[in-house]
Amino acid sequence: MTGLSQIADITTSMLLHVPQYSRFYKALLFPESCENTVLVSVPADIGLTRALAADELAAEIWIKSDYFKDAHVVNVAQYSLHIEHVPWPDHPNEARSFTIFFSPRSYIGAEVNNCLRGMAGELWYGNVLVVKHNFTGEVVNIETEDIPDIEGIVIKCVREKQLR
Repeated sequence: MTGLSQIADITTSMLLHVPQYSRFYKALLFPESCENTVLVSVPADIGLTRALAADELAAEIWIKSDYFKDAHVVNVAQYSLHIEHVPWPDHPNEARSFTIFFSPRSYIGAEVNNCLRGMAGELWYGNVLVVKHNFTGEVVNIETEDIPDIEGIVIKCVREKQLR
């Protein structure tokens, strides 16, 4: 279960982690036990001062799965979807890219995601985490103005069964 109190606990444990994470990025979480999305911090992997790509993030903190727990090397591409060239409404010549992380469909331990069930009207299990990239692919912070577009993208991906 990932509710607001668990989100606070996870955030605190990230800050107290030894060895310390050196860099955090703002990401958008579609939590299992909340009705709305939540901006959360996701750290760059231990030893990195910045994340040049999605696979350099410790996304497994938010995406709980036996797959991530048991894997020595996590294949991010297997449980993520990269969406490129999402235009800005106010800046049509500029585009953003996002990576959507999700639990494997076979992950039995996940709960029904109430956030996505409410937003998309679809049955989904586990958390969904979205990070943003700049034009070079480097991970950057999600801004509040990105949230409506991200929510629309994730709802569309869930409804069209693009996350598997």
